[in-house]
Amino acid sequence: MNRLILVGNGFDLAHNLKTTYCDFIKNYIKFLINNFIKNDSYEDVLIKISYEYPIKLFQNNVEINSENAITFLKSLRVGSYSNHINVKVKSIFFEKSLLKLENIKWVDLEDDYFNELLACKIQMDFDFEKVKKLNNEFDFLRKELEKYLIKVQKENEQPFSIEISNLFCEKIKGGDIVTLTMIDQNPKKL
Repeated sequence: MNRLILVGNGFDLAHNLKTTYCDFIKNYIKFLINNFIKNDSYEDVLIKISYEYPIKLFQNNVEINSENAITFLKSLRVGSYSNHINVKVKSIFFEKSLLKLENIKWVDLEDDYFNELLACKIQMDFDFEKVKKLNNEFDFLRKELEKYLIKVQKENEQPFSIEISNLFCEKIKGGDIVTLTMIDQNPKKL
């Protein structure tokens, strides 16, 4: 039997898994808003949400989902709730990623991180407190992403299939392997 097994970038998306950076951030924001609703406050390395006055606007049974989390966070920040609720994004780095959330990918986030890191340079030296804070924020986000991806994987695990396993473990015959020896040569001019 001939076989070709390619698993690479996009395999997860081709199987409709919610593994984009945008999916992750929506889930993260859902988590923090639901914690705020339940506990009347929420704070981590990136964000802090609290009531301005000792007033409770939401019942504990209100549940925000991933699809409306971003819109709900915006309403907390600048909408009808903003007079009663303080939302402080403590990370410039995270704030920038929120602004371009729908189009951002992890590689874009890494670029933003690098640019913020460069912004920590003062003349010929670095502001090491800013660097430490930025590294802490990025590490927090990375760990949250890792937890999220593990959760997505567990939610989408498929039962073990002996037939598929046998295909992957089938003996590879020498005659099935195609090898090609090439010699160095310059391309021909037209």
